[in-house]
Amino acid sequence: MILERWFSDGVLGNQYVVCQPGSCRESANNHPTIDQNFMPGAFYMDIGGNYNITPQVTAYFKVDNLFDRDPAKSPYFVNPNLYDVIGCMYRAGVRVKF
Repeated sequence: MILERWFSDGVLGNQYVVCQPGSCRESANNHPTIDQNFMPGAFYMDIGGNYNITPQVTAYFKVDNLFDRDPAKSPYFVNPNLYDVIGCMYRAGVRVKF
């Protein structure tokens, strides 16, 4: 099994006014200023599989974030709902039916 997770580029928020430091009006609550209103997209690949040893015993494995992609650098925050903040994770096990 191969699973691909991705999302495209976006913005941090539509409420921001983008400007360069030192050349912008003062930030306000309803129109805050920001120097970069960009959030890059990301692509992650997960793989997994299983093998039936007997009708009662199944071995399995799973690798999340196969290429160990780091989340995008952000001066504000990293959204764990979008980016993989854990990194490459391996799982393996055996399932037994009684």
